[in-house]
Amino acid sequence: MNKKQEFVEREKKRQCFFCGRLAIDCMREKRHSIEDLRRYFDEKLSDFLAAQPFNSMSFHLLE
Repeated sequence: MNKKQEFVEREKKRQCFFCGRLAIDCMREKRHSIEDLRRYFDEKLSDFLAAQPFNSMSFHLLE
């Protein structure tokens, strides 16, 4: 909200990282299950960590 107590919206609507549709629509309609979202984030995190040059032992601690 701004100083005049009016709602402020983003100029550019965000895309859903999971399906590419408008994120607000996915949230309102609950298009994706918690399990699907958790699996998606786990995969993205694993991919990111696997690409990092630090010790592989650190990576396995997160599994």
